[in-house]
Amino acid sequence: MQDQSQAASDYAQALQADNGAIKENVRLTAVKNLHDSGAIKSAHELGISTSDLTEASLGNAEALRRVNAQLAAAEKSLGNAGGSTGAMTAKQQEAAGAIVNVRDQLGEQSKALAAAKIIQQENTDAVSAANSKIGTNVDLLGAMRAATDKAADATDKLAQKIAGIGRVNLDQSQANIQYQQSTADATASLQQNGATLDLNTQKGRDNRQALDDLAASGIALVPRRRRRVLLVSS
Repeated sequence: MQDQSQAASDYAQALQADNGAIKENVRLTAVKNLHDSGAIKSAHELGISTSDLTEASLGNAEALRRVNAQLAAAEKSLGNAGGSTGAMTAKQQEAAGAIVNVRDQLGEQSKALAAAKIIQQENTDAVSAANSKIGTNVDLLGAMRAATDKAADATDKLAQKIAGIGRVNLDQSQANIQYQQSTADATASLQQNGATLDLNTQKGRDNRQALDDLAASGIALVPRRRRRVLLVSS
């Protein structure tokens, strides 16, 4: 018998591929599970089609009604046979086993699919929350860049107003180069890796490191430009 947690995981992946609906991937998963468990073979012995068995296992009410009717008819036939002879033949025992297997697998697949729907919904909610967080972080990056640029522009204007001689301190120049490089690196990282800051992935760690580098270079740039103003005005 297939492990219940594995069956639920397989159905969850199929639901993800089918955008949460009962479509081709989910049906193929059901057919595989029913085949591996021997339920399809048992169903054929009882005259139940693979299509009806599959749809019944996925909760189709009409298909389930037909399958249950055929199982009931098979059980009644076995009861009549046993009553007339006093004991079941080997073939009748095989049919009885087939009935049990089909019923068991209908229940097992139904439980696995129900668990998979919960898993799939949890995954959907987690992705939605992660995307919302990424959007917030990207907005913060934009605000931080705008604030840093504003501070740098204000410092430049002050320096020009005080001195107007264009003297550039080497330390400030290097800080400015580092800031521009960090900006380019952060932009390239986001373009290459996508908008993710998930520390559990390499792409997320790369993006986070690029943003940290940008913040550090921006923080370092402002006081160096301020020192440039003081040097020029002294």
